[in-house]
Amino acid sequence: MSQVATDSATLVQSWKSKPSNADDVLLSAALSSDDNIQEQERSREIQANGHVGHASASRNVSAGSPCPMWKRSIDIVGSIAGLLVLAPFLCAVAVYIKCVSRGPVLFRQLRYGLDGKPFRVWKFRTIEVNDGLDQHQSHVADLMASNRPLQKRDHELEVIPGGALFRNFGVDELPQLINVLIGEMSLVGPRPDVVPYGQYDGWHRRRFDVLPGITGLWQVCGKNQTTFTEMMCLDAAYVRRRSFWLDVRIILLTIPALAWD
Repeated sequence: MSQVATDSATLVQSWKSKPSNADDVLLSAALSSDDNIQEQERSREIQANGHVGHASASRNVSAGSPCPMWKRSIDIVGSIAGLLVLAPFLCAVAVYIKCVSRGPVLFRQLRYGLDGKPFRVWKFRTIEVNDGLDQHQSHVADLMASNRPLQKRDHELEVIPGGALFRNFGVDELPQLINVLIGEMSLVGPRPDVVPYGQYDGWHRRRFDVLPGITGLWQVCGKNQTTFTEMMCLDAAYVRRRSFWLDVRIILLTIPALAWD
């Protein structure tokens, strides 16, 4: 693997044991730099006299358009194709959820996307309706503060029968193709977060410079094995180096990454 920035070297450790070096190659392409990436991002902190608010007024110009034409084209074609091709499977999942658990098949969860603006993502419901969904934000905030590996709290949740399998393979996220189609999300980008923009520090807010995605560099480079800081480095690297071919490579690596995870 080629030389990477010093502060990002720890990112490699989580997936060194994988049988393929595909992730290493992708990470090198995204992070390789002559400079220290974290220092670059710190120098571009989107703060103004300590004011905390939405990022739209101070978005880093190096991020370019939050959704270039080539990216929006991929999103429209990909989301329509995905919804059409997966329609029988999505219907089968919906019928299964209805059969094994009472309550709605789908639910909408508040997340924060481009410029830190709130919106609601579509998801298949994989936990019982009486389980508190609002605890997810406090769990993520705790992971941010402790910088522990970003493990899910499935062991604390009342997951429906088969729900763990859906969650492991990202099936519960497939309805977000609707969010992609209407322009709230992209196929590839930083994951939309439950934690508001104002709770992020400095260069971490670069993740809000682009549309959030269903999959991203974080998903194919360690995901739940990484810490919050490592995820922020991956998100910032994607914002800086996104391209058509990087998006294609991330999409192609997503299914193998889910299977390995």
